[in-house]
Amino acid sequence: MQYFNYAFRSMVIAILVIVVCTQNSFSYIDPGTWSYIFQMLIAGFIGALFALRIFWGKVKLFFMNIFSKFN
Repeated sequence: MQYFNYAFRSMVIAILVIVVCTQNSFSYIDPGTWSYIFQMLIAGFIGALFALRIFWGKVKLFFMNIFSKFN
C-alpha cells in the first residue's frame, strides 16, 4: 500500500512538472495531414464493412440458433 502511495505521488508530481514547465509550440497542420486522416477514416469504414461481410453468415447463424430455441 505504501508503494502505491509513493508511485501515485511521483506520477502526480511528474505530471504537474510537465504541465507547468511546458513552452509554447508554434506548429501547424499542413493540408496533406487532412487528406491522410480522411484516407484512414475511409479505409477503416471499408475494412469494417468487409469484415462484416465475411462474418455475416456466422452472425446470422448464431442469431438463428438463439431464436430457434424459443420456438
